Amino acid sequence: MKTKNLDKSDWIAISAFLLTILLLALWSIDVSVSALLANGFVSNGFFLNDPTQVYHIGLYIIILVQFANFLIILHITSITKDDSKKDES
Repeated sequence: MKTKNLDKSDWIAISAFLLTILLLALWSIDVSVSALLANGFVSNGFFLNDPTQVYHIGLYIIILVQFANFLIILHITSITKDDSKKDES
C-alpha cells in the first residue's frame, strides 16, 4: 500500500482550516472576556459555562494552531528549496 505525499496546495488547505480554528478560538476568548467583565457565564452552546475555562481553552487552541502553522510553513519552504535544487541540476 503506497501512501500519497501531500502537495503544497494540500498543506495550504490544511493551514486555511487551522486559520478557521484560530478565528473560532479568538471568538471564544472574546465571548469569555465579555462574560468575565459582566460577572456572568457563557451560555451560547459551549460545553463549559465557566468563562475562565473557556478563555484558557481558547488560549491553548491558539498556541497549538500557531505552532502547527509554523511547522507547515517550515515544511512548505523546505519543499520549495528541494524543488529549486532539483531544477538547478
